[in-house]
Amino acid sequence: MNDYTGHMKKVTSVTNLKAKLSAHLSQVKLGEEFLVTDRGKPVARLIPVREQALENETLDLIRRGAAHAPQKNDSLLEFLEIHRPAQCDHSVLQALLEERADDR
Repeated sequence: MNDYTGHMKKVTSVTNLKAKLSAHLSQVKLGEEFLVTDRGKPVARLIPVREQALENETLDLIRRGAAHAPQKNDSLLEFLEIHRPAQCDHSVLQALLEERADDR
């Protein structure tokens, strides 16, 4: 079967994919693409992840303002040492039950 780019694509059923997942993934890592069918109808495509394509998509999202570049956090320990508020006397569940009892 040809895909929209004109390349040959292998076809596999969901059942076959589940039974031979490791073998299919090995082929995908080598560049193969699979059209996954359920009862003869196409439901998904299994394609290799192209790291460069992912990087380009991420950069495009950042350029468009739809995402922010990751910020380097030098110290996880600083984050873990942030002062946390003291535990309150009432639990959220207790407050919810009281609210429901009062019919608020």
